[in-house]
Amino acid sequence: MAGGIANIWGNVSDGRDYGEGSLPYSNAAQLKTYAHFFAERFEAGLQDCGDLSNAACLGRSDGSRYLLYRESTTSLSIDLRDAAGPLRAVAVDTRKPYVEIDLGTLDATQQSWKAPYASDWAIAIGEP
Repeated sequence: MAGGIANIWGNVSDGRDYGEGSLPYSNAAQLKTYAHFFAERFEAGLQDCGDLSNAACLGRSDGSRYLLYRESTTSLSIDLRDAAGPLRAVAVDTRKPYVEIDLGTLDATQQSWKAPYASDWAIAIGEP
């Protein structure tokens, strides 16, 4: 969620070293989904908030934005009791072409979201 080496080097999964260049990534739609989801959401200063969730979690210290990511799951939970108030949220299946699922407004309480099916999910809580 914080970028990863693939953002720099691409696909070198065939055993070549980085100096030999990379192969095209096998699922361009996943890279596009990643890029679109984080384009206006990722920012310097986001802090690890994994203790609030069963997913990888980054958030603002003022509780106004959270980014969650969990692989091979049907649910994500987050404790929003310290959130800056009710926050809008969207979910994205990171294995598919980019489509946001509007989760509406989440209250500042313990939350649990049930996905429509198992996949790798990212959730953005709070406005960019």
